[in-house]
Amino acid sequence: MDIVEASPQRLLLRTSSRTVVWGTLAAAAMLFIGCLIAFLVARTVSVRCERRAPDALACDATERWLGFVPVRSRHFEGVRRAASGYTGDPSDPSCRVELETASGHHPLSSLTSAEWQTRAFVRRFNESIAGGRNAAAFTQWPDPLGLPVLPVPFVIAAFLFLLARPRSIDIDARRSVLTIRAGLARTRWPLREIAEILVEQKGGESGTTARVFLRTTRGNTAALPVTQEQAALIKNYLPAAVLTLPGQARP
Repeated sequence: MDIVEASPQRLLLRTSSRTVVWGTLAAAAMLFIGCLIAFLVARTVSVRCERRAPDALACDATERWLGFVPVRSRHFEGVRRAASGYTGDPSDPSCRVELETASGHHPLSSLTSAEWQTRAFVRRFNESIAGGRNAAAFTQWPDPLGLPVLPVPFVIAAFLFLLARPRSIDIDARRSVLTIRAGLARTRWPLREIAEILVEQKGGESGTTARVFLRTTRGNTAALPVTQEQAALIKNYLPAAVLTLPGQARP
């Protein structure tokens, strides 16, 4: 944490602006990835067909993002029937709906789906044509297997945005209050209730690191993301607290 203010009446420590900037950029990147995935996956296709000849239809297909926002439209003349088609890598192709006309087979849209889903749409479409209806409307839904991953990048982005929010320790001597902010959480204690500032050392592969904790007279404990030197500075603003360094006996 950086020392923002250290006056006789107030001590304010806050996470560095670099941490906030990088966290915000990471969250924004994840949000962009989530929107891109949603744009590619969360699409439906609305199809409306009218009979122009005994054995042919004219169809309009509209791709919609989230079922509401039009993305792309296509028109087909002389549609005879629908069929299942394949696209992509021959070793692992994706299934799609194709419309058969006099000029060949044409993909209904850019949407691919599970094979059972494609076959169900084809069956409904062809049954409607065989039934001799003059007009019909159909909807092709996205592959349900891809929908569970949609919330993941947005959840990660929200988590990163929370981490990017400045964390701060604010000691206001005028009001005799200590306030700790971390993300959306805020903890506040009267200065007279702060009983101890405990500094512990923890060894690891990368060396020894200091961890600082704050303990109140009510038994509440909070970890402070500060250095040992900053813990000594905090103690100067807490007259009722005891600073316990590594190796010292706790009160």
